Amino acid sequence: MGGDKLSVLLFFVGTGIAAMMAAMQVSGWRSRLFWGATLVCGIGAIVYIRTTATGQTIVGLRTVWSLSPLIAIAMYLILYGGRTEKKLPPKPIFEKPAAINPALTADHFNAIVASGTRLEAKRRLAEYEHQRAQIVAEVVDVHEAYNGIRVKVAGLVSTPTSYLRYRTMTFRRSQADALAVIKPGDWIEFTGKVQHDAVDGWELVDCDFVGRAQAPAKPRARGNRPASGRSVG
Repeated sequence: MGGDKLSVLLFFVGTGIAAMMAAMQVSGWRSRLFWGATLVCGIGAIVYIRTTATGQTIVGLRTVWSLSPLIAIAMYLILYGGRTEKKLPPKPIFEKPAAINPALTADHFNAIVASGTRLEAKRRLAEYEHQRAQIVAEVVDVHEAYNGIRVKVAGLVSTPTSYLRYRTMTFRRSQADALAVIKPGDWIEFTGKVQHDAVDGWELVDCDFVGRAQAPAKPRARGNRPASGRSVG
C-alpha cells in the first residue's frame, strides 16, 4: 500500500488518535462526540484496509457487518456510559441552632403530661422539637450511657412524693468533662430539646451544660396570725 492509498489510511489513523486524545481531556457531550469520531475513524481504517487489500468493496461492507455487535456495544458505552444519576445537593453540615424558648419550663411540660394520655402528650411535646428549653435542676447522679451522658435530676416536680420526682436528661458526650466535677446535690443550669418518655413522661435530650446554679429559695412558712379584737384592761 503506497501513494494516495497510504495517505488515506494515515488520515483515518491520525484523525482517530487525535479524537481519542481530545475525548480524554473533555467531559460531557463533547467527550462522547470525540469518542464517536474515534470509533468512526477506527472502523473506517479497518474497512479501507480490507477493501484495498482485496480490491472488492463488498469485502469492506462484510467487515462492517461482522463488526456490528462490537460497534453496537461501543456506541452504547459512548452514549450512556458517561451518564450518572442526578444527585440531590447535600444538606448543609451546620444547621442553624434551635432557639431557646423561655416559655418551655418544667411546669409546662409536667402540665402537658398530666393533662392527657401518653399519645396526646407525645404529640404535644413533638410541637417543640425545633426549640430548646433552659432549666435549673438538682443533680442526683451522673453516668455514661450508649447514647450520651445521662444526668438524673430532681426539683422539677411540684409534688415531692410523686413517683415522677426525678427526671433523666441526656447530655452530649462533649459535655462529659464539665459534668465530671458535678456532685450529687449540686444545682446546674442546662439547655436541651424536649421529647416524650414512656417512663418519666418527658425528658430533655441533646443537652448542653450552661453552668452551676443557685438552689431556688425555699418558700417562707406562714406564721399564725394574731387574734383580732380588743384587749381587756
